Amino acid sequence: IMKAFLANEPDVSMTEQFVGLLMAIMSLISTIPAVLIVLKLKTEESKNRTEHFFSRAVSRTFVMANYCGLGVVVSFVMQSLVAIGLWSVGNSLMDEGVSFSSTFGSAIVYLPAMWVVIGLAVLIVGALPKAAGFVWFYVVYCFVVVYLSVLLNFPEWMNKLSVFEHIPQIPVENMQFMPIITLTLLSIVLAIIGFIG
Repeated sequence: IMKAFLANEPDVSMTEQFVGLLMAIMSLISTIPAVLIVLKLKTEESKNRTEHFFSRAVSRTFVMANYCGLGVVVSFVMQSLVAIGLWSVGNSLMDEGVSFSSTFGSAIVYLPAMWVVIGLAVLIVGALPKAAGFVWFYVVYCFVVVYLSVLLNFPEWMNKLSVFEHIPQIPVENMQFMPIITLTLLSIVLAIIGFIG
């Protein structure tokens, strides 16, 4: 079962392959608090708790920017804590653990994928507030693809619908900047559409 989860990479240790898989899963889990922060704005508005903001000289764009910015900061903090936790536990239990730079890099590389999901949440809150549940559907879909696509033999097009599948699994794979740049730009575009909405 473990071999089915991991890629067949003879040049890379099973520990490093497991770190790559674990970081993909942990980045999805770390996305949840960031999305919750953005969706909190919709909850606050529906319960009329934002009226004291809008009764002053505060624009809706400014309020949205605060929630969106906090979501981005939380995504970075969560991934940093994941990397520190995994590295410290690995070094305390293993004779030859994975280096901190490798562990940190394998965590931080998932930030653009997380930002796309945050951007999707901003888009929905701004332009399609009644479809807020779609964000959670997409997060669950990404989790299933990352965790079970190999076992369930998903076709390639289904895998590519998950933004987390476009991230290189460091340290198993080499760093690829094009998908990182593309996902970052996509997250910005989604957020801009949400702000306009």
